[in-house]
Amino acid sequence: MFENVVWLYAIPLMWILLALITFLRFVKIPSHILQEKDVMKRRRTKRLMVFIFRGLALTLILIALAQPTIEQERTIPGDPTITLLVDHSASMDLYDNSFIEPLTEKLRETIPVELKELNTKEESPVGDFILNNLKPNSNLLIISDGRVTSGAKLDTLSQVAVSINSTISVIEPPLLQEDVAVSITGPAKTVADIENTYNIHISRATHEAYKPVELRVLIDGEEVFHETTKEEVIQVSKTFSKGVHNIIAEVSNPDFNTLNNRFILTTRVIKQPKVLLVTQVPTQLKELLDQLYDVDESGSIPADLSAYYAVIIYDMPAEALTNLEALQDFVVEGNGVFFIGGYHSFDRSSYKNSPLETMLPVTVGSYEKKRGDATIALAIDISGSSGVKYIYVPGSGKLERVESNALSIQKALAIDVLRNINEGNRVGAVAFTDSAYVVAPVEPLSKNKDELIDKISRLIGEGQTDFAVGLGGAYELVKGFNGEKNIIMITDGKTGSLAIKQNTLALARTLADLGVNIYVIGVGEGSDVEFLSEVAQLGNGLYFAADQTNKLNILFGEPEGEEVEQTIFDLFILNQFHFITQGLQLDATMTAFNQVNAKKSAQVLVTLSTGEPALTVWRYGLGRVGALTVFSGENNLGDLLRDPNSRLLTRAINWHIGDPERKEEYFIDIPDARINTPTLITVKTKDKIPQATGLSFEKIDETTYVAQYTPTVLGIDEVLGVQFAVNYPKEYEQVGLSPLLKEIARDTGGGIFAPDQVQEMLEVSTSAQNRITLSTTPLTWPFILGALILIFCEITIRRILDNWVKP
Repeated sequence: MFENVVWLYAIPLMWILLALITFLRFVKIPSHILQEKDVMKRRRTKRLMVFIFRGLALTLILIALAQPTIEQERTIPGDPTITLLVDHSASMDLYDNSFIEPLTEKLRETIPVELKELNTKEESPVGDFILNNLKPNSNLLIISDGRVTSGAKLDTLSQVAVSINSTISVIEPPLLQEDVAVSITGPAKTVADIENTYNIHISRATHEAYKPVELRVLIDGEEVFHETTKEEVIQVSKTFSKGVHNIIAEVSNPDFNTLNNRFILTTRVIKQPKVLLVTQVPTQLKELLDQLYDVDESGSIPADLSAYYAVIIYDMPAEALTNLEALQDFVVEGNGVFFIGGYHSFDRSSYKNSPLETMLPVTVGSYEKKRGDATIALAIDISGSSGVKYIYVPGSGKLERVESNALSIQKALAIDVLRNINEGNRVGAVAFTDSAYVVAPVEPLSKNKDELIDKISRLIGEGQTDFAVGLGGAYELVKGFNGEKNIIMITDGKTGSLAIKQNTLALARTLADLGVNIYVIGVGEGSDVEFLSEVAQLGNGLYFAADQTNKLNILFGEPEGEEVEQTIFDLFILNQFHFITQGLQLDATMTAFNQVNAKKSAQVLVTLSTGEPALTVWRYGLGRVGALTVFSGENNLGDLLRDPNSRLLTRAINWHIGDPERKEEYFIDIPDARINTPTLITVKTKDKIPQATGLSFEKIDETTYVAQYTPTVLGIDEVLGVQFAVNYPKEYEQVGLSPLLKEIARDTGGGIFAPDQVQEMLEVSTSAQNRITLSTTPLTWPFILGALILIFCEITIRRILDNWVKP
């Protein structure tokens, strides 16, 4: 493999130039010498010898400049000690721990054992506990349920352990007492007369998988659900009027801990935010808005917009939109403007090159289908969390080196990406761990597609992941090309290093400033979606889950619908990780659209099936601006006014509104809390500092004060006249063994054991003492040495020939 493959392309050119320099006559030779055949023969022989030796020497130098490397397996001696980590947090009370002491003694008969214990009771920083005990070449044996309530997440541990050549094994403790926990997620704030959905989560630690549980759900004292269920999540919905409302979930099966059998969530109905609808055409949108917001309607933009949270401009011609300066100030100050298209706006009016267009997240004009004219670099993560790993083979006493399933998936995804890209695009690829190397340089995909697929299918690797290195390597491939430049990074996003994450986010922002779009494909259930989505967002791109790579066809695939004129268009969610589109399903078809193109820093959330932008948003100053540029033939929103498609409109408007209480002169915000855990109380008031017994308020801005409050009683509490729920400690919310522990053991080459499998534990630990790792070794010096030898030989032979022909 070569780090700088571009030098190899100079070899043919070098031979051509050398041949010209060697064999062309730049000095006129006297005629009498030309007539001496022996002299001319020796001259040609000498030149041929110089040409061959110097050509070979220069070839070796160019190969050396390409930085050749070779992957080698090497054995690293490990630490002949087991570190036994025992979790004694409260959630572990469900399990039999009587085996720990005799197990420790049996292990110590064969191998040194260092015992470490976590005694935090109602808090489980299990990730921190493991990280603090990870050392290079160490063997960790963990007894825990893996339920983390604070500190580092478990999905970051595999990467760290692999990078320092450490093994993590897991002992699954026997379940002594069964337990079931219930919790609720849903909106803490809502407006009157809209449907709210709540998810009731049931967590089980039972001998029988998905053991039936009797669940009862009450809303404001009224029973809305009462069944015995095997499900893990149950949904209930409710529409509220004003006030504070209580959603209570209870499980009544007898179990070990009754504390987590009841959960309360409070939802506060707030005042409907005031919005302005600006339109000169009749629209059914007004009916939808009236159900959710306090709506004023106007045929023009008023000079004073201070009372409104958002302005909705529905199919307005440019000449009717006066007071644009007031509208721009309104947005810059932190409010929202939502433009909805139609037959009288955007390309069907005078929006193009107008002051109005500067505010929009789109430019007006024919949709530019440039698919087939982009430069794309794939950056494929082949690190330890997704590359080579070692698994214990029972009875063999050895670890077997295998390719992890994650790497196989990532290679398959990369190949699938290539199949979704128009062959007119230019595509190259790099693979990366904590360093990057070129898999294939950027060339037209029509030329190198088969070669790319072959090389990607044969990738192997391991080591710590540095995403910034991968992005940097990909940028080196695309930076010399004109036009649109894109990076598609395929990774699980796992790393235990905050510095690597920060460097990656900083580089993504820098590359976006350089005109590079970064698209990220997340691999595996344990992928760090939050981090990878942020990378894509800062990189002016999109994040896709592994099963959404077909969406790249919209961006880089074959342009559809250019030959055949369509009259019906399906809507297609392009970005499912934005507030507006997350978890949304659309089945809407539209019959018309405005001709627009998304601006560089805007986000296209929804497109037509032919690729045209349908919903595009961006930030403008402190505010938010969106453009919905699809409609139906009768100049209305058609299917988008019907549920569930209407949720796209309401979510879009809610996004433009932002905090629905920010314009209120007085409010108190107290989130639902956990018993004996501090919670933050926020009060906004223009009056004097708020007073409450036992609370000390601190001023954080001109009208806002905060104080900490620690509730001590379960149920409904009240402070300053505001009710909120107090639930059991978070330690008891998730029960049972976390599947992430098994994943960590597999990724790091460890084992998963029952308490009586002492011999198997010893075999894994002793086998792991001498680990095999894959390292990249540079091979520059043999080529440099070879070049020097050739140069020396050429000089020596030339001297001999010169002396031989002397009289």
